[in-house]
Amino acid sequence: STFQNGYMKGEVEQAQVKGSQKLFEASELNFGLGLTEVNNRSAFSNQQRETWGGATSAADYPSSLWHQESLRQYFDKINGSNDPNLFNTFYTFDFGQVRQIAANASGQPELYLPKTTYDTDQRTRERSKSLYLQFNTDWDFGLPVHTGIGVRYENTHVVSTALVPIPNGYSWDSNNEFKVQFGEKNFTTLTGKYQYFLPTVDADVDLRPDMKLRFAYGETIGRPRWDQIAGGQVILELGRVIGGDGSQGNPSLKPVHSKNTDLSYEWYYGKQRFFSIGHCRKSLKNYAGTSQFVAQPFDVHTPVGGAFWNEAIASGCGNADTTCIRNYIFRNKAGQPGVTPQGVDASGNSTGKIAGQPGDPVANFTITTFSNEKRAMLYGTELNVQHMFGNSGFGVQAN
Repeated sequence: STFQNGYMKGEVEQAQVKGSQKLFEASELNFGLGLTEVNNRSAFSNQQRETWGGATSAADYPSSLWHQESLRQYFDKINGSNDPNLFNTFYTFDFGQVRQIAANASGQPELYLPKTTYDTDQRTRERSKSLYLQFNTDWDFGLPVHTGIGVRYENTHVVSTALVPIPNGYSWDSNNEFKVQFGEKNFTTLTGKYQYFLPTVDADVDLRPDMKLRFAYGETIGRPRWDQIAGGQVILELGRVIGGDGSQGNPSLKPVHSKNTDLSYEWYYGKQRFFSIGHCRKSLKNYAGTSQFVAQPFDVHTPVGGAFWNEAIASGCGNADTTCIRNYIFRNKAGQPGVTPQGVDASGNSTGKIAGQPGDPVANFTITTFSNEKRAMLYGTELNVQHMFGNSGFGVQAN
């Protein structure tokens, strides 16, 4: 059985000041300052009972706990639901009652409730400062031109603190299941930062009173997700013969940076009638991709490939015959460091735990993380038309 406890919270605090100043007859300067702090926290714990055989017996549970139900009543509108061959009976139960009986009978009630403390606790803070200036003015180059030219400065600092359990052992608990043992939990802190100057230019030209040409260029950023920048190397509890798995964020991850160009033509050829065509282009970089690397981060030793493992193979067990290898170790190495027999199963195979020892190989862990590794080019063209049929109130719009 396993009982899990999770906690997630995100907070955003912002302050902004902005203003404008008239310049000359047809010009204006806009400006502003912004401060943003984003705090995210994600915590998790897992309470797991290790015995597969069960800690209680059927006699501990009175029959009154189980309530007979009919499957047919939930599917009575489906053809065949009244077929007498349909598997119809199943039982429900009150989870709280069953859990309490199991907890009382086991003598370890704490294993049947979520932990009140967290195994992992990841806290990330992003602080950003921004400043922008934009100058708007009109020009006359034979045709009226309206422009807006500006720049935005962004400066962001990331601090990620994580409480994670530190692995200190790797044990072979059953034929196909390995488990990572954990010791003390420690906080670690990673940081990252980035800054950008983001220019922008907007212009529209009055070709005729009914025609307009628009152009825009700007640079923008899209910040990485909070889970992508959360620090701390988290190792999963369950492993395999080939090793375990884990994950970690990257507080130094950069945002997606996009250079955007837009060009459009508009023709207002009648009352409530217009036609337009537009083209856009985006050049993007710093896409965050998922990457993996194999590491031995905590020098945790695995029994796979160790002295007892190799002796079992030399005695006739196949490399992949884990049943044979486990039986050999339990029957010949019982009482040796790391070997804890627990009896035999219904098939007569030995059960128990075999833990890695200092002379055994160090376990490999496949760590999944994030990195800036991708680029993209996006192109788009759009046609729009809106046409009203006289004063009928009817029209068509398409794009």
